[in-house]
Amino acid sequence: MNWSLRFFAGTSFVLGMCLSLNGCSGAPGDQPDLGTVRGTITIDGQPREDILIYFTPADGGRPSTGLSKQDGEYELVYSTSAMGAKCGKHTVTIAKYNEIDQNAAIPVMPDSKGDLPEGYVDIKKTVDVKPGKNVIHLSYPE
Repeated sequence: MNWSLRFFAGTSFVLGMCLSLNGCSGAPGDQPDLGTVRGTITIDGQPREDILIYFTPADGGRPSTGLSKQDGEYELVYSTSAMGAKCGKHTVTIAKYNEIDQNAAIPVMPDSKGDLPEGYVDIKKTVDVKPGKNVIHLSYPE
């Protein structure tokens, strides 16, 4: 399965989960200030593909998600119509993305640690998203 299809499937599922948890009121007037976020993720010094990245706002609200490409690059998605993450402090967590089950319409999500090294899913980082463009590189372990 190519990267763009995996990215679409993964982010669509995550966004659907977020909408179901936060309601469907995502009217533009309700949207908080966002900053675009991109960067790379490395694990043990190597860029990693198929890592789900979650930015969860410290003060509550909708999380943003991204899926790393082969070169470790990621970009966060806030909603189906907006890229980025809510401005402010976030807790960052990661999970290994697994291929879509051929009998299911959704991917296997964070309860599966995939081939991430032991304990890396449990590492929580804190980052600050500012208005405008943000480049946030993530390295595990730090």
